[in-house]
Amino acid sequence: MANRKVYLAVGRTDTRLYRFDPIDGDVRAIGNVPAYPSGYTAMGAQYRGDGHEPLLHAVSGNKLVTMDAEEGTLTDAVVEGLPSGRTWYDGDIAADGTSLLVVSDPNVPGYTIDVTAKTASAGKLPGSGRWDDYSVHPKKRLAVRGRGGQRGPAPHRPGQGADEADPQAGRLPAGRGQRL
Repeated sequence: MANRKVYLAVGRTDTRLYRFDPIDGDVRAIGNVPAYPSGYTAMGAQYRGDGHEPLLHAVSGNKLVTMDAEEGTLTDAVVEGLPSGRTWYDGDIAADGTSLLVVSDPNVPGYTIDVTAKTASAGKLPGSGRWDDYSVHPKKRLAVRGRGGQRGPAPHRPGQGADEADPQAGRLPAGRGQRL
């Protein structure tokens, strides 16, 4: 069974890691992981099996920030090929756990970061529109837009341009989450 917890990065600076249990509503800071002064965003969870906390990866400018809630560690490293001076909004770990996919503004390509080698390669432009979050599926990326709850293939999924997003995308009830 996958980890049922959701991990949250809270704070633009001095970002703290929190754990949210959507079943019982419990939210609490993961106290053994220190705050990160520069702040981080675009976090993804690399699952390590039942009974273990995932390894969490996020970005801060052109750095990969890695948090291990079990060990209470937080490390960062410059990512070769990742532009500095950007704010990264969304992130997710690829299904194989080897890379963090991040996106910034519509006119900036998304990047795939190899979490071991600390290198990044540019992908396609994410396209216009408001995509509040996305998730990686082995064959495509799915995105959710907060207003109106629209869901469907993300406009920057591999092999598909921004203007070719699925016009038949379903809708979620506004303000409600759903596993994609």
